[in-house]
Amino acid sequence: MKKVFTTAKFFVSMLFVFFPSITFSAPSDTKELVYDLLIGKIITPVTGIIVSLIILYFFFNSAMYLFKVNKTQEEKKKIMQAIMW
Repeated sequence: MKKVFTTAKFFVSMLFVFFPSITFSAPSDTKELVYDLLIGKIITPVTGIIVSLIILYFFFNSAMYLFKVNKTQEEKKKIMQAIMW
């Protein structure tokens, strides 16, 4: 039993030697942990989704403006204001 325990400790210690990212990836303080979680996992994907929706909104309104040729000037003006926003 003692030999198995020693062998396991050897392999675990070799993990930390050969894979330093395991050892050095731990955050040094709570502030770093919160920023990594907040910015890396929440804000960055949400920002990408918001920008994608804005681009989709712009192209949708541009298509509405181009394909609605027979619309009145007032309706075209509303669509143009939506494009500007």
